Amino acid sequence: MISRKGAKSIRRKEMTENEISKLVVDLCFKIHKQYGLGLFESVYEEIFYYEWSKNGTIIKRQHPIPLIHEEIKMEVGFRADFIIEGKVNNRIEINRSTC
Repeated sequence: MISRKGAKSIRRKEMTENEISKLVVDLCFKIHKQYGLGLFESVYEEIFYYEWSKNGTIIKRQHPIPLIHEEIKMEVGFRADFIIEGKVNNRIEINRSTC
């Protein structure tokens, strides 16, 4: 992620879906390494959102997605956990099982 600190007039490079996805995976591993398992999903979600937003990344959280099925139009068919840079719909999922 590119820091915007002190760089008001500098435009950020637009990231590709693959670049965003790599940063998502890297951040998830960083969060997992620091906190491990056992926290509520909402805690991981808050940390994930904070880490992206502090760098000026355009990120929407719990964004409503409409759904149309035949004649039924649902304004909120589901909510995306995150939409990053308008390109990547990320779902936070916690797996608490141990092998």
